[in-house]
Amino acid sequence: MTMTSNIAESVNAANKHARDLPVVNLLDFMTTLIQKWNYTNRKDAVESFMKIGAKYEKILADNTILSQTMTVLPSTEFLHLVIDGQTRNVVRLHERNCTCGRFQLDDIPCPHAMAVIQKFHMDSYKYCSDYYNIDYLLKTYEIPVNPLPDETTWQIPEHVSSQVVLPPKGKIKPRRPKKKRGIGAWEGNTVTCALCGRKGHDRRTCQNIPKRD
Repeated sequence: MTMTSNIAESVNAANKHARDLPVVNLLDFMTTLIQKWNYTNRKDAVESFMKIGAKYEKILADNTILSQTMTVLPSTEFLHLVIDGQTRNVVRLHERNCTCGRFQLDDIPCPHAMAVIQKFHMDSYKYCSDYYNIDYLLKTYEIPVNPLPDETTWQIPEHVSSQVVLPPKGKIKPRRPKKKRGIGAWEGNTVTCALCGRKGHDRRTCQNIPKRD
């Protein structure tokens, strides 16, 4: 299964404007946000009639469409050569493995694996990660986020309320705080040319425009 920072990036995008609030208001905003997300996602999972989450159903559907033009040449029951135009990939269904790398990376049948599954009328859900099942989605959201009552009803212990919290001693730099996430070195920053539409250069260094005589 692929590990990503998608969840952290989604939270950062959602609380972009709330970060300027005082800490108590920020925490209240985050609690309400997570409560809303938890309820919505659990409700969608409960009402779903699909075997896996909607996101993964779409991936399967898209990969099925991409597999329609591929040719499958079986070697054994679980070992197949899949030809896609000029490329050749080897699919090992029993290992959930394809030489394209997507099958084992996403833990869901890639287009080449779907070509094999469709040809032999197999169950594609059998080769998906268990964590994509609706039952696992329900377990993810089964614990509710408890709403916070009004601040006037809070019962704060005296040893907490008696503490005086001073502002931090550190100095704030005289510039606007950065809100956009940092781009990792592995992500790169691909430039697209406005003239020819290709990546890797800009219009000033473009050499793909025919020169006039």
